[in-house]
Amino acid sequence: MKFPRALRSLALIALLFCSTAAFAIESYTIHLNSVNGAATRYVSPHAVRYVVPAKNQDMIFLLGQDTVIHLDHSSRSYSEVKLADVRRLMAGRMAAVSPQQRAMMHQMGLDAPPTVTKLGPGEMVAGYATERYLVKTGLMQMEVFAAPQLQVPSGYYDVLGIGAMDRLLGSEQRSQLNSIAGCVLKQVATGRSRTTMPGRTDDGELVTAVDVSPVPASQFAIPPGYKKREFQMTAGRD
Repeated sequence: MKFPRALRSLALIALLFCSTAAFAIESYTIHLNSVNGAATRYVSPHAVRYVVPAKNQDMIFLLGQDTVIHLDHSSRSYSEVKLADVRRLMAGRMAAVSPQQRAMMHQMGLDAPPTVTKLGPGEMVAGYATERYLVKTGLMQMEVFAAPQLQVPSGYYDVLGIGAMDRLLGSEQRSQLNSIAGCVLKQVATGRSRTTMPGRTDDGELVTAVDVSPVPASQFAIPPGYKKREFQMTAGRD
């Protein structure tokens, strides 16, 4: 039995749609090399955990609860704070900047919001096809390669850009990086960069492997026996 051409076309469109949805990955683990050496990031639809073995500390972002948890493994302690309070504290520090310093930052373009330009198909990174973007900020510009197949939760790039100068100065509430579709697997600075340690630079980040096994909820829980301490602004993910 032959189906009419119109029905065959509709069936093909439905199949393609279902295939795309089936291949969209929302929970995964990425292993990367960054300025702090090897690191791991756990991503789920509602939370992100960033593990930095060289610093012996982790950051957990509970996006649905608007909460940041900082784990210090050396002291077996943790602190937690609301993301809104973090932004308020950082904005308070910026408010203390003198008008002269603020004018100087503006003249240098440090308060300009980042711009994101899509350049087209990128290279294969860790086995995933990517789209290439150019991101420009007041300090540098960089090319980033994002994999649309690896979805990121709402607020993911707001968290990564929590300290952006333009947002601290109040010109932007959300990160411009939200226009990037998918998880960034590679970023390479094409502007100013410098060597920080032998074999490591601050001009990039590269994902070396992706594990698509669902991330268990336990990855976003405070380890047993860790004592709570007061949150300090010096605690950071980098």
